[in-house]
Amino acid sequence: LKRLYYWFHRLTSHPQERGEYSSGYWQYRIRREALELCRGTKGKILEIGCGGGLFLIPLARENPDLEVWGIDSEKTGLKIIEKKAKSEGLKNINLSLQDAYNLSFKDASFDTVVCINFLLNTESIKEVKKILAQMKRICKNSGVLVFEFRNSLNMFFVLKYKLAKYYDASIRWQYLNTYNPRQIETIL
Repeated sequence: LKRLYYWFHRLTSHPQERGEYSSGYWQYRIRREALELCRGTKGKILEIGCGGGLFLIPLARENPDLEVWGIDSEKTGLKIIEKKAKSEGLKNINLSLQDAYNLSFKDASFDTVVCINFLLNTESIKEVKKILAQMKRICKNSGVLVFEFRNSLNMFFVLKYKLAKYYDASIRWQYLNTYNPRQIETIL
């Protein structure tokens, strides 16, 4: 089962992302859609949970006048981003080691706040609520919040994440949760 999963994962991952920790068909589709939503953004943008930069690096590359920020609670991903940014000569990236539940930024600091391929790894809807509250707090009133969650009404995602421990050793330490759209609407 593991070999089949890793073969299929590699086959369906975007060629430029193969071998990256957070690669995958759905993750790539979500990143592409978020990049489209952020096209033409001006000012300051923050990505919560930037990992190894699969969204942040293309965002900075495509928008050189944009002040791009990324936070993550893991130093490893931030070091990967620093290395990639340096190799591409990207000067508009700022990184910070912090968690999404208690951001150190002042209120209304960003024009856009993005949180993608991240909420599925939260422990509960209470944690999602905390993160969305932080996003709202640091985003300007005229700003934009871009986020996604895995829908618990989609049985494909529910089964995929329930069975993941049997075929994907890399997620054993992570939460894999789906959320009901009504729960998210209530929070909003």
